[in-house]
Amino acid sequence: MRMKKILPAAFMAIALIGNSFVFAGTGNVSSASINYYDTFAKGSTYSMNGDVNLAGYNNPNSDNALYVELFQDTTGVDPRITHEYLTGNSSKSWVHNVSNAQYYIWLDPAGPNYYGVIGSGSASN
Repeated sequence: MRMKKILPAAFMAIALIGNSFVFAGTGNVSSASINYYDTFAKGSTYSMNGDVNLAGYNNPNSDNALYVELFQDTTGVDPRITHEYLTGNSSKSWVHNVSNAQYYIWLDPAGPNYYGVIGSGSASN
């Protein structure tokens, strides 16, 4: 009889411990897409902490390279945390570890006020 009471409690404890490891990130995703005549695209700002999975894609119809960047949202000039440079018809995925703060994805065609890219990017935590 006593064993019947202990087993459900033990099962619940194991399930809770397992979930704490599975859901270590925040579950937030900042994503953006950019069209040919856009000079930039910005994703929503979210709280992130720990490993951030980043991904970017530059369409084969792009006439320019694309920077896929992760920025930290601050009260001053936002610092760029990590980035990748993607030529046309390329994609890249990478992981970057961040401290607990607000972050967003930024897509930027290469050069000042340039355009000519079709692409997307995301940062998930």
